[in-house]
Amino acid sequence: MGLEAVLEGLEHLHDHLVTTLQHMDFERPRRGYHQLPYLKYELVDAIVAYLQKQGDLQNQNFGQTLSSRMNKEELKRVFYGMFALRDAAIPHEILRSLDDWEKICFFAGIWMERDYNPHQSTKDLICQFIKKGYDGLHKMHMIKKAEGAYTRGLKIPGSQHYHQERALFTEPSLDRTLAELFAEEDTLHLAAELNGGEEDSQHDDRLYAISERVGILLDSCSEEQLEQLTRKFGRARLGGYAQPLQQFPFGSSSLVS
Repeated sequence: MGLEAVLEGLEHLHDHLVTTLQHMDFERPRRGYHQLPYLKYELVDAIVAYLQKQGDLQNQNFGQTLSSRMNKEELKRVFYGMFALRDAAIPHEILRSLDDWEKICFFAGIWMERDYNPHQSTKDLICQFIKKGYDGLHKMHMIKKAEGAYTRGLKIPGSQHYHQERALFTEPSLDRTLAELFAEEDTLHLAAELNGGEEDSQHDDRLYAISERVGILLDSCSEEQLEQLTRKFGRARLGGYAQPLQQFPFGSSSLVS
C-alpha cells in the first residue's frame, strides 16, 4: 500500500496536526543553541532517540544508516524541526504511518516549509512536508557538492518522492531527459561565451537548476543504469555525478562531514 493510501485514513487527526504545527517555535533553536547537539554523532543520537520515543523506528540500526548518508548541516534541519515543536508532538499515529526516511524528510520539511495551507487534507499536508524536506535536503547537499565539499549526491531511498522520481525516469525517458538537459546546458555556456563570458543571475540560476536536476536523476539510477549512461554520454559529460556506489562505502569521510 502506498503512502497516500495509508494517510487517507488519518483525516481525524487533521486538527491535532495543524494545531501542533501552528504552535511551533521557530526561534527556539536560535535562543536555545546551547542546548542543541553540536557534534554529528550527537545529532544522530538525538534524532534517533526522538524517533524511538515518538514514532517507533522500523530499523533499529537506522542511526548508523543516517550517519553514513547525511552530513551535519542536513541533520541540523531535521533536529530543528523536532526541537521547534517544544513539548508538543506530532500524533503518533501519523509518525507510525511513515517509514524511517519519510520521518526524516517530514521533520526537515516542517522546519523548512513555512508557507502551507492548513485547510488542506491531512494527507496533502504530510505529503507536502515530506516533499519539502526531501527537496530541501537534496538542495543543501547539491550546493555543497557544486562547491566541491562532497563527492557525490545525497540519496534518500525511503522517500515517497524518491520512488516516484525513480519510476518516472526509466529507459528510454531517462536518456531523453538527460540529453535535453545537457543540450540546454551547452546552449547556456555558448550564450555566455558569445556574451564575452558575462553571466547574469538568471543564467547562473538556470545552470544550477540543471546541475541539481541531473544530480537527482543520476542518484536515482542503479549501478547498471549509471554504466549505460556513462557509455552513452561519456565520463567527462557526467562529471562527478555518476560515481559507482562501491567507490564511496557508507561511513567514508568522503561522503559526509
